[in-house]
Amino acid sequence: PFDLSPNEVKELKDTIQRFNTTSETKVKMDDPIDSESPSETQDFGRFCQGISGSLDSTSDYFSQTSSRQTYECDEPVMSIIDDGESNSRGGIPTFIDSGLGKDNFKRKQRLRGISECERDPEHQIKIKRKLDKIASRSSSVSAENALKLSGLMPKFEESVLGSIHLDLAEFHESDRYDANMQDTDSAHFHLKGAADCGNQLALVAISSLYLGLPNDILPCLDNMDVSELVPDNIEDHGLDYMVSAAHNGDVNSILFLARAFDCGQNLGNERSQSYEQALDWYQMAIEMGVDKRYLVLARMAEIMLIEDSGCKDPNRAGEIYSEAAKAATEQMCGKLANKYYMLSEEAWALVENEAWASVEE
Repeated sequence: PFDLSPNEVKELKDTIQRFNTTSETKVKMDDPIDSESPSETQDFGRFCQGISGSLDSTSDYFSQTSSRQTYECDEPVMSIIDDGESNSRGGIPTFIDSGLGKDNFKRKQRLRGISECERDPEHQIKIKRKLDKIASRSSSVSAENALKLSGLMPKFEESVLGSIHLDLAEFHESDRYDANMQDTDSAHFHLKGAADCGNQLALVAISSLYLGLPNDILPCLDNMDVSELVPDNIEDHGLDYMVSAAHNGDVNSILFLARAFDCGQNLGNERSQSYEQALDWYQMAIEMGVDKRYLVLARMAEIMLIEDSGCKDPNRAGEIYSEAAKAATEQMCGKLANKYYMLSEEAWALVENEAWASVEE
């Protein structure tokens, strides 16, 4: 079944109950009508009787003709009686002549998956087997994730179910269902469902929402509004969604994670500062074509010169500084390019000093 929020389920049940209790048919012609004189009452009665009579005759006519409808592929049942007592006019068979009004008229039984216009038995069997093999995809988020885990559905395939949940979240946020009330719980429910289906826009939006960043899908909500709807630490869940968005190629998410691991902030309770992971995320950002990549390269080189970073490499730092200088030159940033060239020389000088120190020892 399709996933609905608790508020939507409650509203649906209330609507069904209200419909069952208030669904009554009222005929206006049965209401008493006051008239000024008896003559007007009699005239109005004759008028109503004439209308009802015409309606009855019309309904009888359509009820008779509707039961006489046939289809192109039904067996021919019209036959003209050639004995001199035929009631046909001008050689055209009437309903009485054709026998359509008889009780023994029966339509051919229609099989499931078989068109009425199919007469070839072999073709009918092929179509039926083909339709039986087609299995409808479940509309549940958990069922779709199970298909992805089992390998029956590609992990990076665009999810139609995720797009539907994303649209529902936007509708609830913009008061499309009820202009007097904004159902933020249902909006968050469907946004989470879209993110669980792997929708890229939903992943970016819900990670930004949980981490206190602005988002484009639910701009009226912040992390304080949905903190009660998220179990455990909301930042940890936000980082989980941001990691998924980063692996799907969102450059802003990649940079956020790189800076978070670099400075040790906005990491929640389950993660801690790690220069090695920061370098990995910075490298991924460069491969994805981040803007002003010379700034990212310069920061990578700085990390490689930190003593307690766990990844100190002056030689590699000099190479990255040189690459940053070339990138700055391409962007017409001459002063930064000269600065990076100078830092690269200093990094290579550290390599030489370390080599002399090891020789002296």
